[in-house]
Amino acid sequence: MPSALETYSNEAVRAAPSKARERAWSLGSGRWPLAAMIALLVTSRGLTLLFDHSLHSIDGAMQTWFALDGFASGERLGEEFQSYLGVSMMLALLPSFVALGQTLFASTFSAYAAVITGAFGAAYAIAWFIRVIPAGQRAWWAALIVFAFYYLGRAPFDLIGFPYPASFEPGVSLRPLRGLLPYLTLPAFVWAVRNALRTKNATPALALGGVAGVGLLWSNDAGIPLVIAMAGGLVAAMILTRIWFGKTDLTMVLNGALAGLVAITAEPLTPSPVEATLIGAVGGLLVVPSIVFLDTRLKINDPVGAISVHGIVGIWGLLAVCLTNAEATLT
Repeated sequence: MPSALETYSNEAVRAAPSKARERAWSLGSGRWPLAAMIALLVTSRGLTLLFDHSLHSIDGAMQTWFALDGFASGERLGEEFQSYLGVSMMLALLPSFVALGQTLFASTFSAYAAVITGAFGAAYAIAWFIRVIPAGQRAWWAALIVFAFYYLGRAPFDLIGFPYPASFEPGVSLRPLRGLLPYLTLPAFVWAVRNALRTKNATPALALGGVAGVGLLWSNDAGIPLVIAMAGGLVAAMILTRIWFGKTDLTMVLNGALAGLVAITAEPLTPSPVEATLIGAVGGLLVVPSIVFLDTRLKINDPVGAISVHGIVGIWGLLAVCLTNAEATLT
């Protein structure tokens, strides 16, 4: 029978996670004030839009509106409309756009909200990287970084009459968000690499592929086939190494993801999701034996597998174009 001390200790251990979460969202941690600041800025921008829609950003606003309306209406991307923005960027704006009535105001307000939230997210990521900042103070530092970068930083530029690059204005094609992308994905990237080096298992590699996939989806309209092919190559290489080597080889898995991207890059627009998966998977299956053959049989020193990824799989990618593009030939 456990003693009173052991019972108390066990209860304390069980209660620790919930108490930690409570502390994380307490007023002292700064997260609630940070969330309130974001909400206040987004609301004020929305109220401004009700009375003023600046003409210098109307082109980007109209492009965003048309693309969001195409998504909301169920039209086929690439055939009935073009998104003009990264696919996941549009999907991120879509719920707010639909909830607010699918109008020009709804489109522009959603874009403002995304840029402001992204700015604070990037600032929090920067504070996360500065290891001397305690975890409980990162939200306060994120607010300080936003204030210094977007407001204090503008003052000397205004004095000398030069335009300041940082702004909450979405602009044409929401370009500020694309610039913030590295800061938003970098913490997850560093976490994945760190854990991959420590544990030597495939889970961080899958996370790494996910981070890269978000970046590709965010930044271009051809992102969906690219990400699907990358996932196909990653999973195929992971299964093959598990069967062949008896364990998941992290470097082979990462090369499988790269092989999937290389295989689909020759023609990323025409493949269907199933075709993109198969093209990437074949790339992942090719790269593993190619690396082993070059290393063990031909004794070619290629420590990162570049010849296999870009050479062997690149040839497969060129041949695969003929499978999905009726106008492509081998001659």
